[in-house]
Amino acid sequence: MTVLTATRERNDVVGVEVGRARSADVWVDAYLKAFYGELGLSPTVRKIVKPLMGSDSSTLLEAKVDGEVAGTLAAYRTDRILGVYCVGTVPGFRRRGVAGALLAHARGLALAERRTLILQTLESDGVVAFYLRRGFRVLYRKVLMTKKGY
Repeated sequence: MTVLTATRERNDVVGVEVGRARSADVWVDAYLKAFYGELGLSPTVRKIVKPLMGSDSSTLLEAKVDGEVAGTLAAYRTDRILGVYCVGTVPGFRRRGVAGALLAHARGLALAERRTLILQTLESDGVVAFYLRRGFRVLYRKVLMTKKGY
């Protein structure tokens, strides 16, 4: 697991609209497509996500390209931190700036709310370099599990 914080702004994304999720069902579908490539976990994930829609401490963001939901991000607030999770792009929209636009929006939220932006990811997802290129720096790393022989 790696925990990162934003150090500088990078927003060179065009053609991606980011805003609060309007529907838990649509957000869940995009999240599942982005992370699992299929919707089999929909009933379980919907039960978790629906209560977050009206929460003051959580915000679900979606990115749209040409009106279609292309990516997801979940943010959770504490007194001083805006924690970012579930940054994902639906496969057909990858390499088009979707995740970068979501991160830029989250960075704007954190700045407006005077919170530190923190992002947590798993090393096995292979995205740490992506976040580093977008102005984040590593705060903490911890091995949660390793495969025997590695």
